[in-house]
Amino acid sequence: AAAFLSAGLNLEILAELGEVRHVFTHRLWVLHVVSARLIRQPADFSRYQWCADPHEATLPRAFSKILELD
Repeated sequence: AAAFLSAGLNLEILAELGEVRHVFTHRLWVLHVVSARLIRQPADFSRYQWCADPHEATLPRAFSKILELD
């Protein structure tokens, strides 16, 4: 939850659903998957992508392949 707060998101985490790890350009990228609700809208709301259904999310191609979303 601290990572979301430091990113300017005011979220209440309802459940941690897991994480996906992927190595790209010699770095480990981690996608944390959570169920959350917005407590207060951030000032720059347009920079975030929101979806009710995680299967409709726009994800980096590697993550969408791992999660079989495309």
